[in-house]
Parts: sequence; structure tokens; C-alpha cells
Amino acid sequence: MPMIQPDLSDVGPIEAGTYKARIDSVTPGISKAGNPKLDIQFSISTGGEKPKVRKVGMPYSGAGAFGFAALLRACNMDELANAYQSKDAVKPPFDTDSLVGQELLVTVEAAMYNDQPTDQISGYLRA
Repeated sequence: MPMIQPDLSDVGPIEAGTYKARIDSVTPGISKAGNPKLDIQFSISTGGEKPKVRKVGMPYSGAGAFGFAALLRACNMDELANAYQSKDAVKPPFDTDSLVGQELLVTVEAAMYNDQPTDQISGYLRA
């Protein structure tokens, strides 16, 4: 039988606050409701030895896509955010790879999931 060496020392929520973060990966997908979204993985520097990894499913079209505009602005992509939010402008295509490696600040809030304390990214700011 294979033996493993579990280490759960990093399990637990990130304390509420604003932290430096880096976008590690961006993958297009479809939400459970059938809407387009991006699955974005962040490495968040919390002051520990290694960053904490968090993933966010972010809609990029429709009424629930306000976070995508905030993310673009935090990554200094204001012109794209403006074009996507304009009712009149032509919507240019977006290369999701342009987000990979971007450094920004993320706001983390306390949350609960299945009666357990957790955290969630609630905002994006320029670094």
C-alpha cells in the first residue's frame, strides 16, 4: 500500500484584508447556469512562507460581470474595461493569457461554507 505524508498546515481561511496577488492561470469555462466564465487562479501573499492559492469563477458577460471590469482595471487594462462596458463601442476580443502573470491587490473577506469558516476574494485593486 502506498504511503503518503499529508501536510494540512496551510489549510484555513485567509484573514480579512488586502493582499498582493499574482494571477497564475486563466481558463475559460461555463458556469452551472450555462453562462460563460473564467476560472482564475491567484497566488496570494499573506506574509507566510508560501503564497495561498485561491480560485475564482468569474463571469465575463451579462449583469454579473462587474468583477471582470474591476479585475481589468486592477491590471491596468482600463481601455478594454471601458470598451466592454460601453453600449456603443465594438467589443474587441480578449486574450485570456494577457492576465497570466499580472500582479495586483485583492481584497479578501471572511465567509462561511458548510458551516466552516473560509474566505473569498471580494475586490481587485491596482498594486
